[in-house]
Amino acid sequence: SENQPRWRKWYEEEAPEECEIPVLEERLQNHPSGPFLRLLLIRSMRDDRTRLASNMFLEATLGDKYVKPNPTRLEDVYETSDNVTPVILLLTPGADPTSQLEELAKKVGVKIGAVSMGEGQEPHAQKKIDIGMAEGAWALLQNCHLGLGFMAHLDEFIKRSSKEGKIHEKFRLWITCEPHPEFPINLLQMSMKVTNEPPAGMKAGMYRSYTSVVDDD
Repeated sequence: SENQPRWRKWYEEEAPEECEIPVLEERLQNHPSGPFLRLLLIRSMRDDRTRLASNMFLEATLGDKYVKPNPTRLEDVYETSDNVTPVILLLTPGADPTSQLEELAKKVGVKIGAVSMGEGQEPHAQKKIDIGMAEGAWALLQNCHLGLGFMAHLDEFIKRSSKEGKIHEKFRLWITCEPHPEFPINLLQMSMKVTNEPPAGMKAGMYRSYTSVVDDD
């Protein structure tokens, strides 16, 4: 076919979703369902680019606000949190909120005690929580998918402590963990859930850096 070289060139492009579709480009641009047909074409020929092509489809049909990341500000999370509701920060590759939490605690003027969960860390985690509840400090339990046994009883402990009036109003419990199918559902339901994904691309990375600098100032 005379068009075969053009299709091969398009197929071998690093980002074919950003290139003109051979032969069909004008028809796709003029067709009312062109963005969706373009997505189907990329899905059928370059499955590895489907996610990026889907983002382009959503941006073309619904607007860029549905695809551009909205950076999570832990200050906003803190302002809407309270002393009896844990905050679960779901870990994603390349995003560790520990340093941000430490900076926030410093700004708020509270101490933060951190424990990385794992074998034998349950007593240390309990101590950090007890101190935080009594003195109004923050407790940070990291990698809690490695301490599911301790997590299983945490919701009842918080409820009981709240009924007994043992929780300082400034106390906050922050939990970082990877998604896990056996994470206690009761604790999950009573907590605030936050996903802090790393910025995708240079523009998003610069935007997060800028907003962080502005916030710190």
